[in-house]
Amino acid sequence: MTGRQRDASGVPLPLRELIDLLAELAETPYPADRNHKRHREVRDRRRIVLEVQLAALADQLRIGDKYPSAAAGGLARHCELRIPAIRERLAEPLGYEPEGGQDDAKGETGG
Repeated sequence: MTGRQRDASGVPLPLRELIDLLAELAETPYPADRNHKRHREVRDRRRIVLEVQLAALADQLRIGDKYPSAAAGGLARHCELRIPAIRERLAEPLGYEPEGGQDDAKGETGG
């Protein structure tokens, strides 16, 4: 076994963590005051980040297909570089308080 960490499913941990963070980014909590315009603005900003990150991940996978000997290491490095940026985005204030119970753990993942 190489020095790369893997979970029980065989998916590299950095990739699993990146995908989990992207899934969290895709969920935009709704404001308590039901301000549809504000919710849409936050959702749209998050969607742009999500699209860029997914495109970058897809590019990394294509590069891995071309250079299989470096694929695992390249993918792990890619994920490890992207994870802090996603965490930072998730830690940013939404500009409104989400409804109680809907976002108990979401806004606290930035650390």
